[in-house]
Order: sequence, then structure tokens, then C-alpha cells
Amino acid sequence: MDRSLVIAQYIKISFNMQIDDYHDVLTDDFYFRNPRIEIFGKNNYIKYACDSQGLCIGETVKLTKVNEDKYIHVFNVPMFEKSSVNPDKFCVIQEISLKNGLISSSIYTYDLSELSDTTNEFLENIAQKHGKPI
Repeated sequence: MDRSLVIAQYIKISFNMQIDDYHDVLTDDFYFRNPRIEIFGKNNYIKYACDSQGLCIGETVKLTKVNEDKYIHVFNVPMFEKSSVNPDKFCVIQEISLKNGLISSSIYTYDLSELSDTTNEFLENIAQKHGKPI
């Protein structure tokens, strides 16, 4: 499959929370990192994705091809507090790497300082449950 199609499929899976479809696009040794956690292995990541459903739902701002095996995906993620109609919204810069035509890593960069305590607590609880907290 064409690399750009794999990237598009991966983003679609993430935004639509089609968790089972990750098996088709991730390498077995898939690596994930964000400011709170790092996860090694496709199956570990899929477990994390199941527990953090809704976390990656977002809106693409920009997708840039750096080279054949690396893309930068910039997207916004809304996070809602149960007690508020105002969402936290943060921008994620995602570096996506490919190996042998599949997604081999996804590294998120974002600023947590502007998020509400409720959203930060949610992110921290998910991080403690999976992988290696940072």
C-alpha cells in the first residue's frame, strides 16, 4: 500500500476510534510516546488506545511529508470537562514514522500547561495504567 494511504488510514483509525484496524497498519514493534507516557509494542498500544477512547479524536490542521518514511501531522484535540460546556483544546504535533510500509512510531508533542486540572488528571490516570510513565 502507498505510504501516504497508510498514513491517511492511520489518522482515520485514530480519529474514528476503529481500534481493531490498528492491527492492519502498525508494526509489531510499534513505539508510541507523548509527554506523559511511552509504550513499546503494537498490542500494548492497542490496549492503551482502548482505554483512552476519545482522546485522539481531533481535527487535522496540517499533514506534511518530511521524507518517504516520516510525516508530521498537526491536529487539534478538544477535551471536555463534565462540569463545563467549554472544551479544553490543545494542539498536537505528531511525528509519524514508517518501516516496511507500516506505521512504526508515533511521537506526540503538546503543551499540557494550558489544560484544566480535570483533563490533566484524566491524561495522568491513563498514563499510569499503561506503558512507562514519563
